[in-house]
Amino acid sequence: MQQQHRQSRLAGSASTANSSVSSSQSHSIPTMETVHSVSDQSVETMDDEVDALIPPVPTSFTVIENMPLSELKALLNDEYAMDNMIERISEVARLKELKQSIEKANLDAAEENLSRETELAVLQTELDSLMKESLIKVNKYRELDGKRNTFTRPPDVQETIRELNHAKKEAYQESEEMAEDWVESGGEGMSDFVKKFMEIRFQYHTRAAKAERLGMTM
Repeated sequence: MQQQHRQSRLAGSASTANSSVSSSQSHSIPTMETVHSVSDQSVETMDDEVDALIPPVPTSFTVIENMPLSELKALLNDEYAMDNMIERISEVARLKELKQSIEKANLDAAEENLSRETELAVLQTELDSLMKESLIKVNKYRELDGKRNTFTRPPDVQETIRELNHAKKEAYQESEEMAEDWVESGGEGMSDFVKKFMEIRFQYHTRAAKAERLGMTM
């Protein structure tokens, strides 16, 4: 019974160390000499390598099985001696070595991250500045693109017809007033009057024809 109790305790100690290493390996990369370089490998590969280094929990302990009963009784009554014996078990020693290696790797990674904190802050400031500049340029682009769309979009047909009819009436009114002024002035300068009168009348008929043609498209 005492021997079984002792084996159970040893197995529990090994299991605890195993769990500690498994928990640590999810946060960092081990750096034991037996671990290959992992700089170009995936996290999954690194985890597999660490798992391969963890020794299985022993199902039996030869050192205890071969120990005389008197020594077993002495171990049961001496906690310090029990701990020393457990420390000398190779599997426990390997787990401790792996655990220490992982902890050191975590510390090295943390120090490396902290050493680049200033560089990261500078890059973040530059990034924020570029983002603000980009936002300003995007807003300016949208403004100019809106103006371009306004200038290049086809005019409204009805509005164009109204403007042409209004311009047509202005040209007609201008030609009539010119004719009245020429008659009241005594009718001098016939050739100049005819030239200017025909130019204005040409504008009148051109605008009237355009308005009529646009009206036919509706």
